[in-house]
Amino acid sequence: MDRSFMNHQFLQKAKNLEEWTVSDKNKMPIDMFELMYRGRRSGCDIAIPHSTCNLDELFTMYERIGYCPPNLALHMDYQDCNFVVLDIEPNCPDELKETFLKYPAIYAERSMSGKGIHMVFSVPSNIDDFPAVINKSKIQHHKKWYEIMLAHWITFTGNQIVLTPELGIEAFEETFAELAKQQKERDDANKINFTQTLESVDHLPNIERIMELLLGPNAYKKTIDDFYGDDSRFEMGCASHHFNNLTRLINVSSFKKDHTYSLEEQAAIIYAVLKEYIPKRDKHEAMRKGMPWLLYIAHEVVSRGVASDNK
Repeated sequence: MDRSFMNHQFLQKAKNLEEWTVSDKNKMPIDMFELMYRGRRSGCDIAIPHSTCNLDELFTMYERIGYCPPNLALHMDYQDCNFVVLDIEPNCPDELKETFLKYPAIYAERSMSGKGIHMVFSVPSNIDDFPAVINKSKIQHHKKWYEIMLAHWITFTGNQIVLTPELGIEAFEETFAELAKQQKERDDANKINFTQTLESVDHLPNIERIMELLLGPNAYKKTIDDFYGDDSRFEMGCASHHFNNLTRLINVSSFKKDHTYSLEEQAAIIYAVLKEYIPKRDKHEAMRKGMPWLLYIAHEVVSRGVASDNK
Protein backbone atom coordinates (compact mmCIF):
# COMPACT_ATOMS: atom_id res chain seq x y z
CA MET A 1 0.00 0.00 0.00
CA ASP A 2 1.42 3.43 -0.92
CA ARG A 3 0.55 7.10 -0.42
CA SER A 4 -2.08 7.03 -3.19
CA PHE A 5 -4.30 5.46 -0.52
CA MET A 6 -4.55 8.95 1.00
CA ASN A 7 -6.06 10.46 -2.14
CA HIS A 8 -9.58 9.39 -1.18
CA GLN A 9 -11.76 12.14 0.28
CA PHE A 10 -12.28 10.22 3.53
CA LEU A 11 -8.54 9.70 3.99
CA GLN A 12 -7.93 13.41 3.43
CA LYS A 13 -10.06 13.94 6.54
CA ALA A 14 -8.73 11.00 8.53
CA LYS A 15 -5.01 11.17 7.72
CA ASN A 16 -4.31 13.67 10.51
CA LEU A 17 -5.76 11.45 13.22
CA GLU A 18 -2.97 10.32 15.55
CA GLU A 19 -4.25 6.76 15.97
CA TRP A 20 -2.82 5.11 12.83
CA THR A 21 -0.51 2.11 12.84
CA VAL A 22 0.00 -1.14 10.90
CA SER A 23 -1.38 -4.58 11.69
CA ASP A 24 -0.10 -8.10 11.20
CA LYS A 25 -1.70 -10.96 9.25
CA ASN A 26 -3.94 -11.68 12.25
CA LYS A 27 -5.14 -8.06 12.29
CA MET A 28 -3.26 -7.32 15.52
CA PRO A 29 -2.32 -3.59 15.64
CA ILE A 30 1.43 -3.09 16.09
CA ASP A 31 3.12 -0.57 18.39
CA MET A 32 4.82 1.81 15.92
CA PHE A 33 7.40 3.08 18.42
CA GLU A 34 8.51 -0.43 19.35
CA LEU A 35 8.60 -1.48 15.69
CA MET A 36 10.52 1.48 14.28
CA TYR A 37 12.88 2.33 17.13
CA ARG A 38 13.45 -1.01 18.87
CA GLY A 39 12.74 -3.45 16.06
CA ARG A 40 10.19 -5.29 18.18
CA ARG A 41 6.80 -6.43 16.93
CA SER A 42 4.43 -6.05 19.87
CA GLY A 43 0.76 -5.28 20.31
CA CYS A 44 -0.37 -1.67 20.34
CA ASP A 45 -2.00 -0.09 23.41
CA ILE A 46 -3.81 3.04 22.25
CA ALA A 47 -3.36 4.65 25.67
CA ILE A 48 0.45 4.61 25.39
CA PRO A 49 1.75 7.80 23.75
CA HIS A 50 3.52 7.43 20.39
CA SER A 51 2.43 3.83 19.93
CA THR A 52 0.52 5.27 16.98
CA CYS A 53 0.98 8.30 14.70
CA ASN A 54 -0.72 10.18 11.89
CA LEU A 55 -0.86 8.66 8.42
CA ASP A 56 1.74 10.91 6.81
CA GLU A 57 4.25 10.12 9.58
CA LEU A 58 3.57 6.40 9.15
CA PHE A 59 4.28 6.45 5.40
CA THR A 60 7.40 8.58 5.97
CA MET A 61 8.79 6.04 8.47
CA TYR A 62 8.28 3.20 6.00
CA GLU A 63 9.74 5.18 3.10
CA ARG A 64 12.93 5.73 5.11
CA ILE A 65 13.51 1.98 5.26
CA GLY A 66 12.45 1.42 1.65
CA TYR A 67 9.20 -0.40 2.25
CA CYS A 68 5.45 0.17 1.93
CA PRO A 69 3.20 -0.76 4.86
CA PRO A 70 1.40 -4.10 4.20
CA ASN A 71 -1.86 -2.75 5.54
CA LEU A 72 -3.00 -0.04 7.94
CA ALA A 73 -4.97 0.04 11.16
CA LEU A 74 -6.81 2.96 12.72
CA HIS A 75 -8.33 3.12 16.17
CA MET A 76 -11.60 4.90 15.46
CA ASP A 77 -13.39 6.29 18.51
CA TYR A 78 -16.49 8.07 17.32
CA GLN A 79 -16.27 10.57 20.18
CA ASP A 80 -12.90 11.77 18.87
CA CYS A 81 -12.96 11.22 15.11
CA ASN A 82 -16.70 11.58 14.33
CA PHE A 83 -16.78 8.38 12.24
CA VAL A 84 -18.29 4.92 12.75
CA VAL A 85 -17.78 1.75 10.69
CA LEU A 86 -20.36 -0.74 9.45
CA ASP A 87 -18.52 -4.07 9.42
CA ILE A 88 -20.32 -6.57 7.18
CA GLU A 89 -19.29 -10.16 7.87
CA PRO A 90 -18.77 -12.83 5.15
CA ASN A 91 -21.80 -14.79 6.43
CA CYS A 92 -24.15 -11.82 5.92
CA PRO A 93 -26.95 -12.82 3.47
CA ASP A 94 -26.28 -11.50 -0.04
CA GLU A 95 -29.61 -9.68 -0.22
CA LEU A 96 -28.87 -7.72 2.95
CA LYS A 97 -25.30 -7.08 1.82
CA GLU A 98 -26.58 -5.64 -1.45
CA THR A 99 -28.89 -3.33 0.50
CA PHE A 100 -26.01 -2.08 2.64
CA LEU A 101 -23.98 -1.32 -0.49
CA LYS A 102 -26.71 1.10 -1.50
CA TYR A 103 -26.06 3.20 1.62
CA PRO A 104 -24.19 6.52 1.08
CA ALA A 105 -20.98 5.58 2.90
CA ILE A 106 -18.06 8.01 2.97
CA TYR A 107 -15.66 5.15 2.20
CA ALA A 108 -15.94 1.42 1.55
CA GLU A 109 -13.45 -1.42 1.01
CA ARG A 110 -13.10 -5.18 1.18
CA SER A 111 -11.60 -6.78 4.28
CA MET A 112 -8.33 -8.73 4.42
CA SER A 113 -10.14 -11.99 3.57
CA GLY A 114 -11.80 -10.31 0.58
CA LYS A 115 -15.15 -11.64 1.82
CA GLY A 116 -16.10 -8.95 4.34
CA ILE A 117 -16.81 -5.26 3.80
CA HIS A 118 -16.05 -2.13 5.83
CA MET A 119 -18.15 0.99 5.25
CA VAL A 120 -17.33 4.30 6.95
CA PHE A 121 -20.07 6.78 7.91
CA SER A 122 -20.28 10.02 9.85
CA VAL A 123 -21.59 9.56 13.39
CA PRO A 124 -25.37 8.94 13.17
CA SER A 125 -27.39 12.04 14.03
CA ASN A 126 -29.59 9.91 16.31
CA ILE A 127 -26.78 8.47 18.45
CA ASP A 128 -27.70 10.60 21.47
CA ASP A 129 -31.10 8.90 21.53
CA PHE A 130 -29.38 5.70 22.70
CA PRO A 131 -27.28 6.36 25.84
CA ALA A 132 -26.67 2.61 26.28
CA VAL A 133 -24.18 2.66 23.38
CA ILE A 134 -22.04 5.57 24.61
CA ASN A 135 -19.30 3.46 26.22
CA LYS A 136 -19.52 0.43 23.93
CA SER A 137 -16.80 -0.44 21.46
CA LYS A 138 -19.32 -1.93 19.03
CA ILE A 139 -22.95 -2.99 18.62
CA GLN A 140 -23.59 -6.31 16.89
CA HIS A 141 -26.42 -8.02 15.02
CA HIS A 142 -27.79 -10.96 17.04
CA LYS A 143 -26.78 -13.41 14.28
CA LYS A 144 -23.40 -11.71 13.87
CA TRP A 145 -24.10 -10.79 10.26
CA TYR A 146 -22.81 -7.27 10.79
CA GLU A 147 -21.77 -4.84 13.49
CA ILE A 148 -21.22 -1.13 13.87
CA MET A 149 -17.84 -0.20 15.32
CA LEU A 150 -17.94 2.77 17.70
CA ALA A 151 -14.52 2.68 19.38
CA HIS A 152 -12.51 -0.08 17.80
CA TRP A 153 -9.48 -0.97 15.68
CA ILE A 154 -10.22 -1.09 11.94
CA THR A 155 -7.78 -2.67 9.49
CA PHE A 156 -7.59 -0.93 6.11
CA THR A 157 -6.54 -2.92 3.03
CA GLY A 158 -6.92 -0.20 0.38
CA ASN A 159 -9.08 -2.60 -1.67
CA GLN A 160 -11.68 0.10 -2.24
CA ILE A 161 -15.25 -0.40 -3.42
CA VAL A 162 -16.81 2.21 -5.68
CA LEU A 163 -20.34 2.81 -4.44
CA THR A 164 -23.41 4.03 -6.33
CA PRO A 165 -25.70 5.00 -3.42
CA GLU A 166 -29.42 4.61 -3.98
CA LEU A 167 -30.58 5.20 -0.41
CA GLY A 168 -30.27 8.22 1.87
CA ILE A 169 -28.34 8.41 5.13
CA GLU A 170 -31.63 7.76 6.95
CA ALA A 171 -31.37 4.12 5.87
CA PHE A 172 -28.06 3.68 7.71
CA GLU A 173 -29.37 5.55 10.75
CA GLU A 174 -32.36 3.18 10.87
CA THR A 175 -29.94 0.23 10.84
CA PHE A 176 -27.98 1.86 13.65
CA ALA A 177 -31.18 2.46 15.65
CA GLU A 178 -32.25 -1.19 15.25
CA LEU A 179 -28.98 -2.39 16.78
CA ALA A 180 -28.84 0.36 19.41
CA LYS A 181 -32.31 -0.49 20.74
CA GLN A 182 -31.08 -3.99 21.61
CA GLN A 183 -28.23 -2.76 23.78
CA LYS A 184 -28.35 -2.80 27.56
CA GLU A 185 -26.38 -0.71 29.99
CA ARG A 186 -23.53 -2.72 31.45
CA ASP A 187 -20.56 -2.20 33.71
CA ASP A 188 -17.35 -2.67 31.73
CA ALA A 189 -14.35 -3.51 33.88
CA ASN A 190 -12.08 -2.20 31.16
CA LYS A 191 -13.83 1.17 30.95
CA ILE A 192 -13.74 3.13 34.19
CA ASN A 193 -16.05 6.13 34.17
CA PHE A 194 -15.03 9.02 36.39
CA THR A 195 -17.97 10.98 37.78
CA GLN A 196 -16.03 14.24 37.82
CA THR A 197 -12.62 15.72 37.07
CA LEU A 198 -10.60 17.18 39.93
CA GLU A 199 -7.59 19.41 39.32
CA SER A 200 -6.85 20.42 42.92
CA VAL A 201 -5.81 18.24 45.85
CA ASP A 202 -5.45 20.93 48.53
CA HIS A 203 -8.60 19.79 50.36
CA LEU A 204 -7.60 16.12 50.65
CA PRO A 205 -6.65 14.63 54.04
CA ASN A 206 -2.94 13.86 54.52
CA ILE A 207 -2.11 15.31 51.11
CA GLU A 208 1.12 16.98 52.22
CA ARG A 209 2.44 13.70 53.66
CA ILE A 210 1.36 11.73 50.58
CA MET A 211 3.08 14.20 48.23
CA GLU A 212 6.20 14.13 50.39
CA LEU A 213 6.40 10.34 50.22
CA LEU A 214 5.68 10.13 46.49
CA LEU A 215 8.22 12.81 45.56
CA GLY A 216 10.83 11.77 48.13
CA PRO A 217 11.93 8.19 48.75
CA ASN A 218 9.46 6.86 46.16
CA ALA A 219 10.41 9.28 43.36
CA TYR A 220 10.68 8.02 39.79
CA LYS A 221 14.26 7.03 39.01
CA LYS A 222 14.13 6.70 35.21
CA THR A 223 14.97 9.58 32.88
CA ILE A 224 13.79 10.54 29.42
CA ASP A 225 16.93 8.90 28.01
CA ASP A 226 15.49 5.54 29.08
CA PHE A 227 12.68 6.25 26.59
CA TYR A 228 14.92 7.28 23.67
CA GLY A 229 14.03 10.93 24.21
CA ASP A 230 10.26 10.33 24.00
CA ASP A 231 8.70 12.80 26.46
CA SER A 232 5.22 11.28 26.32
CA ARG A 233 6.36 7.76 27.14
CA PHE A 234 8.52 9.08 29.95
CA GLU A 235 5.50 10.91 31.37
CA MET A 236 3.29 7.82 31.10
CA GLY A 237 5.94 5.71 32.82
CA CYS A 238 6.26 8.30 35.58
CA ALA A 239 2.48 8.40 36.08
CA SER A 240 2.25 4.59 36.25
CA HIS A 241 5.08 4.43 38.77
CA HIS A 242 3.46 6.97 41.07
CA PHE A 243 0.03 5.37 40.77
CA ASN A 244 1.47 2.03 41.91
CA ASN A 245 3.07 3.73 44.90
CA LEU A 246 -0.05 5.74 45.66
CA THR A 247 -2.15 2.56 45.68
CA ARG A 248 0.10 1.08 48.34
CA LEU A 249 0.16 4.29 50.38
CA ILE A 250 -3.58 4.86 50.61
CA ASN A 251 -4.06 1.28 51.80
CA VAL A 252 -1.72 1.80 54.75
CA SER A 253 -3.84 1.92 57.91
CA SER A 254 -2.60 5.37 58.97
CA PHE A 255 -4.02 6.85 55.75
CA LYS A 256 -6.93 4.49 55.26
CA LYS A 257 -8.53 5.27 58.63
CA ASP A 258 -8.86 8.96 57.76
CA HIS A 259 -10.25 8.82 54.24
CA THR A 260 -11.18 6.59 51.30
CA TYR A 261 -9.67 8.14 48.19
CA SER A 262 -11.98 8.08 45.16
CA LEU A 263 -10.75 7.40 41.63
CA GLU A 264 -11.06 11.12 40.86
CA GLU A 265 -8.97 11.99 43.91
CA GLN A 266 -6.30 9.43 43.02
CA ALA A 267 -6.06 10.85 39.50
CA ALA A 268 -5.84 14.38 40.91
CA ILE A 269 -2.97 13.33 43.20
CA ILE A 270 -1.07 11.79 40.29
CA TYR A 271 -1.70 14.98 38.30
CA ALA A 272 -0.27 17.08 41.16
CA VAL A 273 2.82 14.85 41.33
CA LEU A 274 3.38 15.07 37.56
CA LYS A 275 3.12 18.87 37.59
CA GLU A 276 5.64 19.01 40.41
CA TYR A 277 8.08 16.46 39.01
CA ILE A 278 8.03 16.73 35.20
CA PRO A 279 9.68 19.67 33.36
CA LYS A 280 7.09 21.86 31.66
CA ARG A 281 6.63 21.69 27.90
CA ASP A 282 4.09 23.04 25.41
CA LYS A 283 2.15 19.79 25.14
CA HIS A 284 1.06 20.10 28.76
CA GLU A 285 -1.31 22.85 27.62
CA ALA A 286 -2.91 20.57 25.00
CA MET A 287 -6.35 19.16 25.79
CA ARG A 288 -7.23 15.47 25.45
CA LYS A 289 -10.84 14.43 26.12
CA GLY A 290 -11.45 17.79 27.77
CA MET A 291 -8.48 17.54 30.16
CA PRO A 292 -4.96 18.98 30.20
CA TRP A 293 -2.45 16.43 28.89
CA LEU A 294 -0.97 15.45 32.26
CA LEU A 295 -4.42 15.10 33.87
CA TYR A 296 -5.47 12.90 30.94
CA ILE A 297 -2.42 10.67 31.57
CA ALA A 298 -3.31 10.51 35.27
CA HIS A 299 -6.86 9.42 34.44
CA GLU A 300 -5.53 6.79 32.02
CA VAL A 301 -3.20 5.11 34.51
CA VAL A 302 -5.83 5.08 37.27
CA SER A 303 -8.48 3.71 34.90
CA ARG A 304 -6.19 1.01 33.53
CA GLY A 305 -4.92 0.10 36.99
CA VAL A 306 -8.41 -0.35 38.42
CA ALA A 307 -9.57 -2.27 35.35
CA SER A 308 -6.61 -4.63 35.73
CA ASP A 309 -7.50 -5.28 39.38
CA ASN A 310 -11.07 -6.14 38.38
CA LYS A 311 -10.12 -8.82 35.86
